[in-house]
Amino acid sequence: MIFEEFHQGDGSISRKYGGTGLGLSISSRLCELMKGKIKVTSEPEMGSTFYLYLPLTLSEETSTKLEAAVTTSLEDKNKEEIIEEQIKNTKTKKLLIVEDDKQLIQSIKSISEGIGFATLVSDSGAKALKLIEEYKISGILLDLGLPDIDGIDLLKEINELLKLKNTYVPVIIYTGMDISPEQEKEIKLYTDRIIVKTANSDERLLDELTLILHKVNNEEDYRSIMTSKINKNTALNLDNKKILIVDDDPRNIFVLAAALEDFGAEIVEADNGEEALRELESQSADLILMDIMMPIMNGYEAIKKIRSSSKFKNIPIIAITAKSLKGDKEKCIAAGANDYISKPIDYDVLITLIKAWISKD
Repeated sequence: MIFEEFHQGDGSISRKYGGTGLGLSISSRLCELMKGKIKVTSEPEMGSTFYLYLPLTLSEETSTKLEAAVTTSLEDKNKEEIIEEQIKNTKTKKLLIVEDDKQLIQSIKSISEGIGFATLVSDSGAKALKLIEEYKISGILLDLGLPDIDGIDLLKEINELLKLKNTYVPVIIYTGMDISPEQEKEIKLYTDRIIVKTANSDERLLDELTLILHKVNNEEDYRSIMTSKINKNTALNLDNKKILIVDDDPRNIFVLAAALEDFGAEIVEADNGEEALRELESQSADLILMDIMMPIMNGYEAIKKIRSSSKFKNIPIIAITAKSLKGDKEKCIAAGANDYISKPIDYDVLITLIKAWISKD
C-alpha cells in the first residue's frame, strides 16, 4: 500500500499522522517501465529496507519503448484529459496565450496551469479573436510579434471585441520587442500591463497571473491592487500584520513562519482548530492560513466556526489543501475560506495571495 499515491493508514481528515506522497509511487512506476521492481521489508521500531531490482542490460527495442513510455506517460495523458475537461467547464478560469514561440508557450503553460488556469493557445491573431468569441476568457497574454498581424492592431481588435461582449478581461502584453515611447503610450490606452521577456520575467508574470486567477473581477479592482504593487518594497511589506498559522505539523509552521517573517509579518501559531479559536479569542489576526487535515478539530470545522462568529467572520482565510483530495478546494470555499493553495506550497503564489487579501481589507 505504501507504493500507492497519497495513501494514508488513517484516511480521516482528523488523522494524527501523515501518509505517503508521490515519491514511492513514481519510483515504482519507473521500475515497471524499466522491467524492474521494488520490494520492501520493515520491522517495527527498527526501520525499513528497500530493494531495487533492474535488468542488467536493455535491448535497443526495450530502450526505445522505455523512452516512449516515459515521454508519453500515463500522468501526461491524464493531465491532457483534465485540461480538456477544464476548458469545457464554464466555471474554470481560462487564460488565452497568444504566442508563436512553441518553447515559450510550454513555459507559460507550466506557470499558468501550475496555479490553476486552463490554457488556450493561439499562434495567430485571427485564431485568438475566434477563441475570444467562443470561450469565456479570464485573462489574455499577448505577444506583439505575431506573423499575421501587428500586435498593437490586434490589441485594438481584442479591445473592440471585448466591448461588444460587454466584458472586462485583463490583457498582459508579454513581448521581447523593443517598444518605443510612442508605442508604449498607445498600448497603455488598452492595457497597463507590459512585461518585457527576460531571464527574470517569470516572477512578474506569476504575480500578474495569480492576481487575475484569484482576485480580479473588474478593471477598477485590478488597478487598485496594481497601484499598491508599483513600489515593490511597499508591496512586499507585511509589517504590523498578524498572521495566524493553523497546522498540526510543526515543520510546516516553521517553514511558513520563516517565509512570512522575512516580509515583516508577526506570526501566531496553533496546531488544530480548537487552539486557533482560543488564539482568536485572546488576540486579533489580519489573516489566517488554515490547514485542512488536523486532529481534534479539522480545518473545515474551524473555518465554519470562525465564519459563524460576528467577531471573526471577516478575517480572510486561505485554506491549505492537498492536491490529492478530489473536491477539497470546493469544500474549503463552501466552508467559508476566501481562497486556497495546494501542497506543495509555491511560496511566490502564497505571498501574492496574502498580499491581495490583506490589501482587500
